[in-house]
Amino acid sequence: MRGVNELAEAHQRATWVRILTKRPRFTALLLPGVCLRLRMRTVAQPLSPPPSPQSSTEQAQDGSNLQQPGQNPTIPFQPLGPGLGAGAPPTVSGTQVSLRRRHGRLPAVVFHIYSVALAVLLGTMVARAPLQPSDNFKFIRQAIHGSPLDVMRRHGEGKYRPGGLLAARAVTGVSNGHEAGAFRWLLGLQVAATGILFGIALQVGTWYDVAVGTLALTVLFGHHAFRPTTLEGYPINHFGVVALCCLLAFLFIQRPAARWHGVAALAIALVAMFTLESGVLVVVVVGTGYLVGYRGVSLRGAALLLVAVAIYLAARWWVLPEDLRVPSFGGHSSGYGFAMLEEDYIRTHFASAAAGIWWRVHNVAAAFLSVLFAEPREGRWALVDAITRRRVALAPAVEVLSSVSTTALVITTMLVARRRRDAGEGSATWRVCILAVSIILVSAILCSNYIKDDILSTSAVFYALATYATTRSALTWFAGRRRMPGIGVLTAVLVGLAVLWCLRVSDLACEIRYRAFVKRDRWAAVDVTDPEYTLDDGALATRLRRAYIMLDVPPPGLVAHTAPCLMREP
Repeated sequence: MRGVNELAEAHQRATWVRILTKRPRFTALLLPGVCLRLRMRTVAQPLSPPPSPQSSTEQAQDGSNLQQPGQNPTIPFQPLGPGLGAGAPPTVSGTQVSLRRRHGRLPAVVFHIYSVALAVLLGTMVARAPLQPSDNFKFIRQAIHGSPLDVMRRHGEGKYRPGGLLAARAVTGVSNGHEAGAFRWLLGLQVAATGILFGIALQVGTWYDVAVGTLALTVLFGHHAFRPTTLEGYPINHFGVVALCCLLAFLFIQRPAARWHGVAALAIALVAMFTLESGVLVVVVVGTGYLVGYRGVSLRGAALLLVAVAIYLAARWWVLPEDLRVPSFGGHSSGYGFAMLEEDYIRTHFASAAAGIWWRVHNVAAAFLSVLFAEPREGRWALVDAITRRRVALAPAVEVLSSVSTTALVITTMLVARRRRDAGEGSATWRVCILAVSIILVSAILCSNYIKDDILSTSAVFYALATYATTRSALTWFAGRRRMPGIGVLTAVLVGLAVLWCLRVSDLACEIRYRAFVKRDRWAAVDVTDPEYTLDDGALATRLRRAYIMLDVPPPGLVAHTAPCLMREP
């Protein structure tokens, strides 16, 4: 640090000498102010301790300290402060501020236009795909029959999600016979809102932020854990709602403190928890955020959220039936090793206490690794199995390569930022990373009974946020110190990662269109004359079936020839 300061002082001294010698008119105007400034800094911050009385007396007797006639007094050089003088190296916390002043507002405007356009494009693709016929009509029937209080009391095996039922009831009530279009565009709006809010949460201000922000957006939309929020055509996408609520909570804790933030965070948490069990992640966002230094929600607001989640868990344990306390063991197929295990096999072979503990530990570890490295997928080591059989497909290989490379970059830059924790940028990077790790860990714990990519959808959002924070910190650090080799190497890495993640986003777009065609064909086989249906149920089923069959969806062959698809058949 001492060498850097000396180099900055020498560079600033040479700059002033060049100005004073080559521009005499400017020198005549500026020199008095410069001398006064240097004198004031010399008095305020002396470079050496004052001489002792004895040495001063000796120097006076010797005459060496007396000013000779015609000799100018020697004024020691003092830098004008970090980031103010020419060539003075800015501090890490001031680098972002100086870059934003230099780049202006144009980078933020350009990035927000891009993020909104990409989010709306993806949301439109989701909105043009039909819902899944399996279980969806049953869900809508549960929502529209009975009073709202009856809807609040309804539940399934291991599931208590009244928020989704009430939302489906409200959409059906206001759609006026156009339920198919209302549910489709609601899903598209949800995906678009997630992308737009994600772009706002990045707080882009420089062109370096724009470069890293575009990568973060592709990481979000291309991550395999985020795919279910776009591919699963449910009337109310519960996991997408939780991811959106957690992103809203993150936006609140980022902002300056306000009294109403706590109330808003409580409302968001209640909506998320009554929509899905994993809505407790909103409390994790606010609580962990406060612990690492975010003050958008006060301590009182965070404590209020903890009380709310405690009441929710107590009511779930003591008031609701026994099958709603926790998700049922073996309630869904899950991967183990190289195979997918069915529900009956899981309940049979992991029935003992020791085997059950091992099963849960395995699921938590596999889910955590899946977010970071794209393997194992839902507990199954699919790519490793394909390599051993010499049947490696391009799409899973690209997914694993991009995830492993991005996670390696995040870990490397995070460890480098560890040395700069005292500076503003390093501390901000570590706050985001700790928050992301806590969300990924809690999401993995929620997968203890079985692993699904749907449960990990919120983790994909915060994984993308951590990617942006760490990469932005490294690129800004290099830019602030004009380390061109470091900027070049990091830019090459970012371009390579962007290509890989763009291929994953393209694969997602192709799969959305492919599944839209498959779901439309399944609606053609739906029987709307079931004896259990009432007249209103039959009319609703007929409207949904007719609307989805009439959708203009291109066939899979046409999709494969109009986009660079890496897709596998679903």
